[in-house]
Amino acid sequence: MSPKSSAFTIGTDNSEDFEISQQFCRQKGIKQIVIILEKNDLKLSHVKAAIAISELTEYGDIINAVITTELYRRIHAANIKVVLGGDGSDELFGGYDMYALNISETELQQLFLHKLMNLHRTELQRVDRCSMAFNVETRVPFLDGEVVQLALSIEHDWKVKDKVEKWCLREAFKQELPNYIIKRKKNPLSHGEWFALLG
Repeated sequence: MSPKSSAFTIGTDNSEDFEISQQFCRQKGIKQIVIILEKNDLKLSHVKAAIAISELTEYGDIINAVITTELYRRIHAANIKVVLGGDGSDELFGGYDMYALNISETELQQLFLHKLMNLHRTELQRVDRCSMAFNVETRVPFLDGEVVQLALSIEHDWKVKDKVEKWCLREAFKQELPNYIIKRKKNPLSHGEWFALLG
């Protein structure tokens, strides 16, 4: 990673993400910009603005859009024009709990394709519109054509193995990343945290 690169981390102060990301950035010498959201930081006006910018209406998408809008507001303020995002990795490599459901291989494949084929009106729509609202270009390496084709060719058992999500990605990068990241379970923003941030 270039020494000129910066990592942005956003969330609540007691989040496990902060501790882990700060530890990793210190070890790798990466400049980190931490955005702490505290109780009552987000107002109804933030929600309305996020909906208008993202043009999303599903509850979960709106939660993500509010946080994403605030993230890109801070990225723009830091005068950064281009960022890399990890969007698409969960959809391609089994990063959601639903991929561990006890359903048939055919149903799993249908679920996988449904999530992937709807990215343009869910996650990617949110990221694209929220970033461009602040004149920031977001690039998503996981959705490079060759990576998508590779993900389509990988067996489901390699994506979720022994209830470990994104197993093949963890295996691929276990020489590059410390164990506290490789072995960490995904910890998404909970609805409880979201409500606590609203004022």
